[in-house]
Amino acid sequence: MKRILTISSNDQGISWGPAVHFLELWNAFAGRSDGRYRIIGLVPSWTGLPSIKPPVFELLQVRVPNVGMLRQVVFDLAAAIRIVLSRNALIYIRLSSFHLFVIAALAITGRPFCLEMNGISSSDSQSAGRPVWYKLWTLMQERSLIRKACVVLAVSKSIADYALEVGARGVQVVPNSVNPDLYLIGQKPVIGSRVRIIYVGTFTSWDGSERIPDLARSFPQVEFVMIGDGSRRRVIEGRSPPNVIYTGAVPYLELGKHYAKADAGVVLYERERHSKVELSSLKVLEYLAAGLPIFSTDVPGQEFIATHAIGRLARGDDLTPDFRLFLSDLVQYKHNVEEYRRTIGQQYSWVHAALITEKAISQFVS
Repeated sequence: MKRILTISSNDQGISWGPAVHFLELWNAFAGRSDGRYRIIGLVPSWTGLPSIKPPVFELLQVRVPNVGMLRQVVFDLAAAIRIVLSRNALIYIRLSSFHLFVIAALAITGRPFCLEMNGISSSDSQSAGRPVWYKLWTLMQERSLIRKACVVLAVSKSIADYALEVGARGVQVVPNSVNPDLYLIGQKPVIGSRVRIIYVGTFTSWDGSERIPDLARSFPQVEFVMIGDGSRRRVIEGRSPPNVIYTGAVPYLELGKHYAKADAGVVLYERERHSKVELSSLKVLEYLAAGLPIFSTDVPGQEFIATHAIGRLARGDDLTPDFRLFLSDLVQYKHNVEEYRRTIGQQYSWVHAALITEKAISQFVS
């Protein structure tokens, strides 16, 4: 049996993209491996919460203090020790902001490893408003890992192109995917007296959640349901009109119930960040898999929404004209997205992503 040690620096008890990606990918990988692989996941836990979805592989959680960068430092040291001890396993690392000890452990042992990239450090740091020293620090680590990895697995073509420019030996694009169970959700058949638009996320600085209150104020006849939590939520909620409803965090496995009650989904990605980093949005894929038309911004990676007429992309700073057109065509969009998710949309499954991942890394598994 071949062993894979897969390392992510994200708490799997938080319902956010990193946990969804990690658990869904490796559950699908383990599920289709027929016992050929032993997957060992190594992750930190600063919340003490169980993983948002039960893993079907071995998951080791390292308790770390919930103190900013300190939790990353402590986990990175634990990951480095595990790398040294895991002599016969392939090392698979999800890129994060601190890898100093892991880089040292890989250099000392000469271990081959694969690197997963879900973003580009410079763009992520810029969007998060990080200081210059932090940007340089993460960039140095990112470039070191890219150049030494046996293969880089990127969620979008622009990230893959960046890795090649930096000096990656081999690159494979593995787009984000979606839980197949969401395809089973029955689309809400009739729009009621009030259109219900759903947002699901963690109120990051780059997903446009802060723009929704102003949009809602212009369309009081529309109900916006905001699902999730994050450090910026309270500020956004404080300036929201009555037609914006905040539910707080919802268990990942219960999201389907909320999608089934919505008429459409919204996410307004920041143009500056995604002008350089082509998007592969978990949120958008969940919306379409659940049969929801999508209102979003025209950033790279979202083109398929307009191409297949399953929603509308806002092309200017003023969202009002495009959202008004989105509402007027909503019935047709609902019909289109229902057809899309039953046909072309079926390709966005974690099982498919696991297959691509296995092909990319199989030659390095010992």
